[in-house]
Amino acid sequence: MFTFLKILESVVLPPGIFVLILTVIGFMLFRKGIYRIGMANLLAGCCIWVLSISPVSHFLMKGLEAPFSIPPEINGDVIILLGAGLREDVRDFSGTGFPDGDMLGRIVTAVRLHRQYKLPILITSGKVYEQGQAGSPVDRRILTDLGVPPECIMIETKSRNTYENAQQAFNICRSLGYRKPILLTAAYHLRRARMAFEAAGLSAIPYPAYRNASENPSFFWKSYLPSHHAFQTSCVAIREYLGIVYYIIKF
Repeated sequence: MFTFLKILESVVLPPGIFVLILTVIGFMLFRKGIYRIGMANLLAGCCIWVLSISPVSHFLMKGLEAPFSIPPEINGDVIILLGAGLREDVRDFSGTGFPDGDMLGRIVTAVRLHRQYKLPILITSGKVYEQGQAGSPVDRRILTDLGVPPECIMIETKSRNTYENAQQAFNICRSLGYRKPILLTAAYHLRRARMAFEAAGLSAIPYPAYRNASENPSFFWKSYLPSHHAFQTSCVAIREYLGIVYYIIKF
């Protein structure tokens, strides 16, 4: 019964339900002789299924994360914490707004690095859209809740993307005399982030806050069932690859 429920869950919840619908429609169209549209539906369903299984999402993430390992020691003078997603305008323990899962992973590692090396933290995260909420004040509040002294935290609220993060960080580091910044972000994001920082004129030590791809993955039957988590991971990885290509062309 447990196995049946897990299979049913994968089929009736997105993205599995879309794979099922597209596949059924595709075969129905084939039976009616509408081959091109039927094939298009089957291919669409197949693409969604491929992106929704763990082996594929792991493969995509592994390619992004593999070049970056955790240094045994770091010799820096400031931690640059790159912002990520934010749950805007939600009530929290100590204020309004809460970091999403990606940002929480970065914050936790920033706290641990600060405790280990006593380095100041520069958070770079502004409003993506004018109507939104800037991320860095929320991230600062969470950091102080976790014990980082307020005087050890700096923020900027103007940047909207990774390249603007780099530009703002460069200006702040230059004005305050920081010469050996530590670039802290998710492992999958480090390559593109480092490209942006180098383009902005700031050489930084890359430090992976956390990883998505395990070192020794173990796949079994459930790994090949459609999963929202795997699909989301695949989409994040594909977006990152596209961003890298864009930066290669731009810079």
